[in-house]
Amino acid sequence: MRIAAVLAGAILTGCVVIAPPVDTDADVLAIGDSILAWHRGKGASIPAVVEGRTGQNVTNQSIAGATFIGSRGIPTQFVAGDWDVVLINGGGNDIGDVCGTPREAAVLEQLISSDGQRGAIPQFVRSLRSGGAEVIWLGYYPISVAGGPFSPCRDTLDLLKARQRAMAVSLDGVAFVDPARVIAPDNLTLYDRDLVHPSVDGAARIGGLVASVMSGLSQP
Repeated sequence: MRIAAVLAGAILTGCVVIAPPVDTDADVLAIGDSILAWHRGKGASIPAVVEGRTGQNVTNQSIAGATFIGSRGIPTQFVAGDWDVVLINGGGNDIGDVCGTPREAAVLEQLISSDGQRGAIPQFVRSLRSGGAEVIWLGYYPISVAGGPFSPCRDTLDLLKARQRAMAVSLDGVAFVDPARVIAPDNLTLYDRDLVHPSVDGAARIGGLVASVMSGLSQP
């Protein structure tokens, strides 16, 4: 079940907007799904928090409901530029569309293999590194104790995150950020009412974690 479809009502209220025109003068490009797009209209998205904490200009091109695979997948959000860092997440909507069906395992493998070396995700990340940008891959935080629309996908999303972590460990210039470090599944104040997206406080915690990793990348 795709995040954007689950949250049609929230979209209508203006909480989620399409990506604005890209700022090619920015230092950091953020691409991905609604986890990065959430609270953009309030200036409180994860990329906005990163910008405020690091002082680096961030252009947020993430789009709610984006899958990774497909003609309009997350890689199509990428815009060529002199980026210092590309912040990226994704894959959850691909899994959400098929979890609990016979296609689930095949889609996970298409996204990323068990060793993190093959699939659409590592292929794209390698292309980003070949362009010179460092990459921060943001994993998904745990599903809350209250459940939510993605609860049936819990085990597969955990596998997706483990594979993404393995990919990052194996590639120079790629850092994996695990939001589980700051988002506890029993702290519902860190989740929005839909139990999918981060609350403003949750986004602030995740953005702060990403900012600390990004600051470390700039160290000699």
